[in-house]
This record gives sequence, structure tokens and C-alpha cells, in this order.
Amino acid sequence: MLESVSVADMTRNNISVSWVPLYPGLPCSLGYQVCWGVAGVDPTIQACSSDLSRDARNFTIAGLRRRTNYTVQVMARFDGDVMSLPVQVVALTAVHPARIRAPISPSSASQSNMRVTP
Repeated sequence: MLESVSVADMTRNNISVSWVPLYPGLPCSLGYQVCWGVAGVDPTIQACSSDLSRDARNFTIAGLRRRTNYTVQVMARFDGDVMSLPVQVVALTAVHPARIRAPISPSSASQSNMRVTP
């Protein structure tokens, strides 16, 4: 069983999630499974991780589409393929990579030709 799930990091094509188990080291939990799919789409159309160890506390989902909302669910796995109730988060992959701008030389900078962009 899980206490919480959070988004640890997002890039254009990856989402990293981390979680806190309700009872850390609980011997009856065999591990975890992370499932994800495009938010708002049929929940049966999703991908899942292979079984993660009982010591796992994070997982990175790679190869996602940019500018897309994903629903990510984390579940504890128990004996007999029994799963806990999922704890989920929704995350948006990044819109674009960080923009790199060339520096402005002091001789070409003036108040009339400078513009601040967010």
C-alpha cells in the first residue's frame, strides 16, 4: 500500500515518479508496478512496468509524447498477483526544451533594441 505518489521530474519525453510506501519494508509486499497512459483515454489502454523490487521508490517512464497529459498509477504487488489500490498522478510532458539564447554584447545592447521575453 502507498502513502503518496508524486512527480519527481518531467522532460519532453520522460516522466519520473516517486512514491512513499505506507509501511516501508512491509514483508508481505513483493514489489511495485507502475502503469501509465494518456489522460482521458480508455484506462485499459495503458502500458505497465515489469515488476519493480520491494526496495524501489522511483521509476522513469521514457519515450512519451511531448505536450501530453499522462495518468500514472503506482500499485504495490502482493502474493498471488494481488495488487493494492492504485495511487495516481497526472503529469504533462514538457512543451519544449530549455531555450538557449546567445549572449548580448554590450556594444549592441541599448534600451531601444532590447526586449524581455518570458
